[in-house]
Amino acid sequence: MDKNISVSAIDLSSEMLDQARNKYDSPNFKFIEMDAQELTFSPESFDMVIANLILSVVPEPNRCFQEMIRVTRAGGRIIIFDKFAPPSQDLPVIKKSFVPS
Repeated sequence: MDKNISVSAIDLSSEMLDQARNKYDSPNFKFIEMDAQELTFSPESFDMVIANLILSVVPEPNRCFQEMIRVTRAGGRIIIFDKFAPPSQDLPVIKKSFVPS
């Protein structure tokens, strides 16, 4: 991995973070126990946010998505992978924009 790239991986579960630490043993990775619906990062902290299998499991997916937008810098990217989100799930914010302005 490029030494100029840093990754902040979050999860509510310390067990899941331990599994990730074992899989991605790199000084570029920070593993943080945190709620995706209440991120403690400053606004515009990241060039890219990748949400993997999260929006279908959090109680308030729109709130989670708003947090992703808040912490992504203007012109940054948000990538969402969520194969378990039911088609009927109401996520109107996601339909509006994947790129913060």
